[in-house]
Order: sequence, then structure tokens, then C-alpha cells
Amino acid sequence: MDWFTRQHPTFRLTLLSILLGIAGAAAGFVFLWLLSYAQALLLGGIAQYVPPTVADSAPLPPPVSRWWIPVVTTLGGLLSVVLVSTFAPEAEGHGTDAFIKAYHRDGGFIRGRVPIIKALASAITIGSGGGCRPRGSCRTDRSRDSVQVI
Repeated sequence: MDWFTRQHPTFRLTLLSILLGIAGAAAGFVFLWLLSYAQALLLGGIAQYVPPTVADSAPLPPPVSRWWIPVVTTLGGLLSVVLVSTFAPEAEGHGTDAFIKAYHRDGGFIRGRVPIIKALASAITIGSGGGCRPRGSCRTDRSRDSVQVI
């Protein structure tokens, strides 16, 4: 560590930026893997439903039974609630309030298990077909949220 502190500040910031970029990319890859695994296990395995992708140009066969989709979505939500409430109750909700509280009141301390549990619970929720926004399902358009001027 002594070697690092003796380096020029620009070099230190550049090195830290590169390391943080690599760590962030690795975390993103792990989260995408968790999403695809949860989707394959829950929606694909239990409900026999494979959501269409951009590459799918032909119509997909219907799921074996459409009644399994709400069951899987409910199961994913219940599993996420049990996971969060058991192992990291402070990870409830969207997380912004917990991070602000940790920064202002706890000296920036967050237990190491919180991001891991939060990522697992989010992957289970989204991978089972659940919503990923506080107000509902995953939507890319924000027409409902925007102000229209007539």
C-alpha cells in the first residue's frame, strides 16, 4: 500500500477508475447471469414459458399452461420477500433511502451481505416475471409519467 500512496495523484485516480470499471462490469455480468438463470429456472422450468427476444422473428409456441405464469410470479415475489426479510431487512424497498441513511447516519457503513441479497432478490423478482419498478412492471416508455403540453 505504501507504493500506491507514493504515486502521482493522477496515476492513482486512473488506476482506481480502471479497477472500479472492471469491478462494475464484473458485477453487471454476474447480475445478467443471475437474471437469465432465474428466468430459465422459474419461467422456463416451472411455467414452460420462454419470453420472446429481439432475435425471435417466428411466433413462439404458447406455454404449456398459462395458469403457471401467475403462480411463478407469485412464487418469485414470495421467495424475494423471505430472502430479504431473513438475511438483510435493511435491503427492503428500492435501496436509495438505505444508502442515504447509511451515508448520513452510519458513516457510510453497509453490511457486505446487503448488495448480494439485494441482487439475488432483484434477479428472482425480475426473472420470475415480476415488476422491477416501484410503480409496476418494467416499461421502457415513460408516456404515463411525462407531462404533455397541448
